[in-house]
Amino acid sequence: MKIGINGTFLNNSPTGVGIFTKEVSKGLCNQIDTILYSPFDIGACKRVQTDLSISGSTNIMNNFKRLLYINTKLPSLIKRDKITLLYCPIVEMPSIMTRIPLVVTVHDLHPIYFKRQFGLSSLYFQFMINLLPKRASMVTVPSRFVREELLKYSKVKSEKIEVIYNGYDDSHFKPMDKSMRKGFLSDHNIEKPYILFVGSLFEYKNLAVLIQAFMSIKDKIEHNLLVIGKRDVAINKPIEDERIKYLDYVSYDSLSYFYSYADVFVHPAFFEGFGLAVLEAMACGTAVISS
Repeated sequence: MKIGINGTFLNNSPTGVGIFTKEVSKGLCNQIDTILYSPFDIGACKRVQTDLSISGSTNIMNNFKRLLYINTKLPSLIKRDKITLLYCPIVEMPSIMTRIPLVVTVHDLHPIYFKRQFGLSSLYFQFMINLLPKRASMVTVPSRFVREELLKYSKVKSEKIEVIYNGYDDSHFKPMDKSMRKGFLSDHNIEKPYILFVGSLFEYKNLAVLIQAFMSIKDKIEHNLLVIGKRDVAINKPIEDERIKYLDYVSYDSLSYFYSYADVFVHPAFFEGFGLAVLEAMACGTAVISS
């Protein structure tokens, strides 16, 4: 068997699904001949370069350019490389492809529930969900909740859906050396103990409620609120306050330090497929408050 991984959506600043794809790729490459089709090297396994202009899973124009690419160029690459199974780490697959088996991971159904937040991307997502019954040989999901939602909103047969819980890299996410705390936080201009939030700033992450709660108690505590997440996907502009610090993106290597040095990690989302950040924070020995 020779596995191909459709990583055409990857960018050079991996978060959630990008990190997931990297870890799955590493795992597969350690066991079986695997090729990652990606515009960027994520340090996982053998890679075939794809078009740089089509990366980024939340850009609607890139989505449609990528749809054209994975239905024209990608099949020829797969045939050339003698791939026998294609794995798609997000709900994005060739619609007119080869006869080889296709495995797709559905992380959640956010674009169906929150159409206003995702805009035209929700239509693209729905199109891909509609392809699943015809194209996918197997669909993996990270929780029983996502499995039930997928059965509700698609025509994928239950026997095709496999629940495979997300994991984390225990060599990376672990309690970090406390002796490095002062220097690390100083490098990031963090002077006070902090409450941590990590995630996208879409409304379903419920950051607004966390900020509201923080503002109501900030005069009673010494902590600041540290928010790590890309602000360009925020629907509403976050509240500005000297006690709230925003970091748009932090590297994968530094994330475990932010988790470890936080006094508490808060995950207030009201809709989540799995909530990997909760697992990562717990692995770093940080107290967690989760909805």
